[in-house]
Amino acid sequence: MTSFKIVSEYIISAILLSSLILLLYRRKYFDGNVLLLLCISIAMSIAGEFAFTTYASVFGISNFIGHILVFISFYLIYKALIETGLNKPYDLLFRDLKRSEEELRTLSMIDALTGLYNRRGFLDVAEKQLKISNRLKTEALVFYIDLDGMKWINDKLGHKEGDVALARTAGILKDTFRESDFIGRIGGDEFVILATATHQNYVNVIIKRLKERLDIHNARVKQQYKLSLSMGMASYDPEHHRLIGELIEQADKAMYLQKNAKGNNRK
Repeated sequence: MTSFKIVSEYIISAILLSSLILLLYRRKYFDGNVLLLLCISIAMSIAGEFAFTTYASVFGISNFIGHILVFISFYLIYKALIETGLNKPYDLLFRDLKRSEEELRTLSMIDALTGLYNRRGFLDVAEKQLKISNRLKTEALVFYIDLDGMKWINDKLGHKEGDVALARTAGILKDTFRESDFIGRIGGDEFVILATATHQNYVNVIIKRLKERLDIHNARVKQQYKLSLSMGMASYDPEHHRLIGELIEQADKAMYLQKNAKGNNRK
């Protein structure tokens, strides 16, 4: 055993250890079984390299153990890549494609500006939740909320400030409603919330909480306008099944009446 050979074995072990760390860092890109086999394979290779640094003879036990460990390592690589690639090729070839499809589906349901459900996402989730409410015989509420003065904000302060107002409104709504409620932005300045497993008293709670959150925001944030919201509500009775579109339309009409009473331009 020369010093050069011993140092070389250590360098190889360091490279293998680095590859193991990198593999674990990017583990989300690997199938769980493939990842496990590769990690064990690298660990076996490292152990084999250390065994090679200690043998005194090519016929010694350390040399024998080192070769056995390397053999096991190569076998595990075969199991991880070759065998899996032959028996389950789609698991390897389409793993990233499947993940991308799931991510795209999620993105297609989320509003990029506010982080809330968009129209498609909200309708999809709401329909499923109403089916659950219908099966469990529990009431639900649909709130339709519109940001007052949005047209004035866009015309006078620009669409960038309009986006800021929408994002702040979304934050207030998240802080107002329960985590179990479903909030969506279904139009330019229009928001819809589905509250399941609730009752009529929840309306009073929301009205009070929403007013408090708006007052706190308008007192804290100095801007050329105050955030103001108009709201309408529709209730869902499991004994009289209705579609989410009907509930949204009813809540929208109720919101429109409140907005007109306040003298605001709906646009």
